Amino acid sequence: MEFLSTEIILGTYHLPFTYLDFGLRFLLPVLGIWIAGIVLSKLGRSTIARMKVEDETKTKLQRGYRIVVRLLLLFGFILVLLMFLGAAVVEIGSYFFTVLNTPFLSAGDLRISIVTLIAIIPMVYLANGFGNWTRKVLDKNVFDRMGVDPKARFSIGNLARYAAMTVFFLIGLSIVGISFSSLTALFAVFGVGIGFGLQTMVANFIAGLIIIMTRPIKQGDFIKAVTADGAYEGTVTEIKMIYTVINTLLNETIVVPNSAIVDNSVHNYSYDDPSVVYPIPIQVHYDSDLDQVKKVLHHIGVSCPFQKSEVDPMVQVYSFDESGITLRLLLTLSKASDRAASMNYTNEQIWRSFKAEGIEFPYPQMDVHLR
Repeated sequence: MEFLSTEIILGTYHLPFTYLDFGLRFLLPVLGIWIAGIVLSKLGRSTIARMKVEDETKTKLQRGYRIVVRLLLLFGFILVLLMFLGAAVVEIGSYFFTVLNTPFLSAGDLRISIVTLIAIIPMVYLANGFGNWTRKVLDKNVFDRMGVDPKARFSIGNLARYAAMTVFFLIGLSIVGISFSSLTALFAVFGVGIGFGLQTMVANFIAGLIIIMTRPIKQGDFIKAVTADGAYEGTVTEIKMIYTVINTLLNETIVVPNSAIVDNSVHNYSYDDPSVVYPIPIQVHYDSDLDQVKKVLHHIGVSCPFQKSEVDPMVQVYSFDESGITLRLLLTLSKASDRAASMNYTNEQIWRSFKAEGIEFPYPQMDVHLR
């Protein structure tokens, strides 16, 4: 009780309440608000789940309800805090602002405090939003009218985005009191540490610039990227300054460092043309009528829904093997990502058609002679 009745001291400042007051008048109401928020969230989720509306509408309602509950919790927390501090709120707030505004890093004219770091956070989000807005304006109002090539759009748009972000961020830093000359002094202080500790990040950043300027890949390309832990095949969904995001055919999201793309070979299936020729091998018995087999395979290729309609599929006699004759059905697919689906379709049709036409699949055989 003696401890609970003691005034709380922060540094040299005596707060006008004891530990017992802090627990009963602040922590306990905050705990009650937190429990009420959990109860409201569960009640809202269960109520929305029972509604007879579409799943998309339910998702939107749950998202909106979650935002409302969080705003109510924030309002309740602020109200409890103001009621607890009372008339001392201005004095305590001024003390905390003085502490938070005290510089913990000084280099030349540069002064960085906790308040400075807090002010930088919204600058980062605003700079990112300004960069995205700049790229969208270029896409809609400039590139469309000028008929710019998609690859050039990608490079110019990303360079403009990052340039706009940099300019906006530097202006924002000057607003919060960090000038460009101060940043130069800061980089001079941390230059050696950045060179050794962040060399991997710097390498990925430079590789990101190279990808944007040279355009070996772009968003939407179907590629196979080789990394230290294996090769990944999928569609490029995002290209960031540090990494590239690939979505595989199994719906796996793979984050690949940009340096791995620049330093290794990349198989880009849609570099100039998104279509790709996909060979499907089939082996038949030596007694089969090749003309009949080629006719059946050609019909299957024409009927394949993934085959480009303006291109005629080809059938090749590929090799004479130990157990049979190997042929290849060459399909021209509109997208490389359709390979798995086209293989499944053609294999099913080959099985059914060969059964109906009496075409025999070979299998290894051995003749045993007894002496």
